[in-house]
Amino acid sequence: MKLIKKLLILLVPAALSISFLAAAADSPKLVLTIVIDQGRADYMDRFGDDFKGGLKWLLENGKIFTEAHHAHAITATGVGHAALGTGYYPRHNGIIGNSWYRNEGSESINCVADSTVRAVTTDGDYQGTPRSSRNLKVSGLADWMEKTDPESKTYGISRKDRGAILLAGKNPDGAFWYSYDTGQFLSSTHYYEKLPAWLNQFNLEDYPGQYFGKLWDLGRIKPNPAAQGRCGPERLRLVQQPASPFHGIRISISGQCLLFRLRGNSNDGHLPHEARQKAG
Repeated sequence: MKLIKKLLILLVPAALSISFLAAAADSPKLVLTIVIDQGRADYMDRFGDDFKGGLKWLLENGKIFTEAHHAHAITATGVGHAALGTGYYPRHNGIIGNSWYRNEGSESINCVADSTVRAVTTDGDYQGTPRSSRNLKVSGLADWMEKTDPESKTYGISRKDRGAILLAGKNPDGAFWYSYDTGQFLSSTHYYEKLPAWLNQFNLEDYPGQYFGKLWDLGRIKPNPAAQGRCGPERLRLVQQPASPFHGIRISISGQCLLFRLRGNSNDGHLPHEARQKAG
């Protein structure tokens, strides 16, 4: 019996994790892990009345764990992603921070930096350090699923490189993250020698550019009783900055919309099981 057919990890980097495994007589066909950056537990109650679809269904039909604490001191996003994705604490999984210094010098390295691979982009224009799961020392949930059923499909997608990479284990079928320098999604040769055709097409559509100037009305958001009258703006407009024109997308609500649009455009909603390079 095929135990698991697909695994999709769709995330927005980490503080509160909401994970759902469909209960069924047979093994699930889809496992979806969502990690929400700074998504405090009380937000589920505070904003619960405004939830629709998936989150509302989970609140009404799923399980809520009120003592799901993680016993590691550093609560940076990369550390949380690695712990959630592998079940190992930092001293075992190798991800002790978003960045750290090497013992032999003063160089600070990013938790997913990897100089042994190349960035894989649509237009070939990328100046940053390539990324991969090289610094992750253990396998993760996605790896275990593929080992159990080689026909499983495992992917990581995020606005942040560490978000897409660390929750998807050592060797998923793919990991894609957003570049706020180019406004496109990219990967590295740890996963692909070239991007899938559907992702190249998505990048060429310039969806991020469509969000600039759009007004987000936040007037319905419930104020925090503990804020004592202090409240953020009721309306936000995304403005393009010359120095880093696409950075605003990554840190705004538009970034969430971009992720879901990417998921919807991926080969008519299904991430393809294409031939890819698997790292050893």
